[in-house]
Amino acid sequence: MIKPLVENWDEFWFKPSSGVSVTRTRVLLASVATVWFGSFLAKSGYWFGEQGVLNLATSSQLLGYAQTSRVLNWSPLWLTDSLLAIRVWLVLGVLASLAVLVGVGGRISVAVWLVIAVGWAHRIFWLSSPVEPALVAMMGYLLVVPGAMILRTSPVEESALHTLVRRLIQVHVWMLLLAGLLSALASLTWWRGEGIWWLASAGRSNLLTQELLSNARVVNFLSHAMLVGYGLTLWWLVVPVTRQLGVCVGWMCCAGIALLADQILYAAVLAAGLSAFWPVASDRKTTASEDLQP
Repeated sequence: MIKPLVENWDEFWFKPSSGVSVTRTRVLLASVATVWFGSFLAKSGYWFGEQGVLNLATSSQLLGYAQTSRVLNWSPLWLTDSLLAIRVWLVLGVLASLAVLVGVGGRISVAVWLVIAVGWAHRIFWLSSPVEPALVAMMGYLLVVPGAMILRTSPVEESALHTLVRRLIQVHVWMLLLAGLLSALASLTWWRGEGIWWLASAGRSNLLTQELLSNARVVNFLSHAMLVGYGLTLWWLVVPVTRQLGVCVGWMCCAGIALLADQILYAAVLAAGLSAFWPVASDRKTTASEDLQP
């Protein structure tokens, strides 16, 4: 009994597979990271300049107020209040993201990309959102093996490391979706179909107008549809024959997160992570009885 479990465990994590899926997910994550870094450039002076809302002195005080150790929020940007340094860091982040997107530099580019992202996430601190932990975690997985260059014409050799990275991303995204569903189910407002109303009425919706908010049926339908969509995604992703459908429903949920909850970049990170579930050629050669559930 134990031996089949061990064999299935090893096959799930380490069965050699193509690097196509890892490369595809890497390109999507790097695209999101490029937008993430670039989105701070226009307002960098307002937030982080010497007279900015979150200048060095103010940010340091907020760290102390939150009783957060500077060691746990390390960043070279804590050493200077220079707006030029902030902008150079952001530009380097954009360039590193583009290098990873293309596939130049392999693990070295990914490591530099990760350091820049972590340094920036720790500096912005009070502006952080669900984007940073999700994006940085998936960046870290790509350190194991980043996949191939996007312009490469020769086939990529199958490797157990490709499978490992793919599984890490799959499990992480699945758990994020589960956490989102459980968080909603823990609130009575979602059970009553009012969850979307509260999000939109707080100004956190890119879609709903005041007129639509006054329509109880629309609000109830969207609220319950989001919960059902989360549940179906979680279920269908672990069933081989419905996995592609689960990805599509998951992408619809991501659209809901972006348009209804105004979490565009977080939705983009989840959508990029969901691409790791999309089958590649080597998967299609595997029968449903042999395919392991991620």
